[in-house]
Amino acid sequence: MIKNPRRGIYAKEDFDFREIAAKIYAPAYISLETVLEKEGVIFQHYKTIFVVSYLTRKIEVENQEIQYRRIKEEILLSRDGVIEKEGYFEAERERAFLDALYLYKDYYFDNLEILDKKKIFSLAKNYHSKVLEKKVTRLFQNV
Repeated sequence: MIKNPRRGIYAKEDFDFREIAAKIYAPAYISLETVLEKEGVIFQHYKTIFVVSYLTRKIEVENQEIQYRRIKEEILLSRDGVIEKEGYFEAERERAFLDALYLYKDYYFDNLEILDKKKIFSLAKNYHSKVLEKKVTRLFQNV
């Protein structure tokens, strides 16, 4: 059976909200708290699906809240640290970590030990931000 969860969007009855979320305002990928929680970098649970895209917006699809955060186009379109899932793209934990550091002024991470430092310093170059690089260096000086 085909469902119509949002105007212009059609899906099978057992659709994955992450796939819908990444397609409504494409190009986009699942990131931030959604990935950080799943990967154990943060322990706070969120019902919202967090997506990085070309705009900032909050929507609801069949009682599922989806929050989009705008990021610079050159970062959004880079596939470094982003993996393809079934029907959508999702940030790896290191990319989601950097997205959060880049987009949020202050953010607390519960578990930095599981992150690959080499990968983070390599991916950080894609953001072209000295402020981000300083934040990364400061966070990892004691880890």
